[in-house]
Amino acid sequence: MKVIIVDDEKPGLDNLQFYLSKMESVEILGLYQDPLKALQSVVEKRPDAVFLDISMPEMNGLQVASEILKFDDGIKIVFATAFDDYAVKAFELNAIDYVLKPYSFNRVEMAVNRIKK
Repeated sequence: MKVIIVDDEKPGLDNLQFYLSKMESVEILGLYQDPLKALQSVVEKRPDAVFLDISMPEMNGLQVASEILKFDDGIKIVFATAFDDYAVKAFELNAIDYVLKPYSFNRVEMAVNRIKK
């Protein structure tokens, strides 16, 4: 499974990269702090899934997800964020999962397993 991780905060990127890199079935195609660069990468690299923070400058994660799904509605979106108050809107966008910070390996693994299904 090919994934892209988007979070404007480096610790969030590093945490997800650490957990996802421990899973043999996951290939990380890119890490992005800039949502616009992430969108360009999604178009170029066509990942299976995007792990996406919600609170980011320029474009929030909900807007990014909407643009990704316009491009390819088969790409799975997992919101990975500290904010639980966006969960309803996230699932309206057909998010596969909504993982809250601080992450744990088991919770990230559960999200990966949902993507696989």
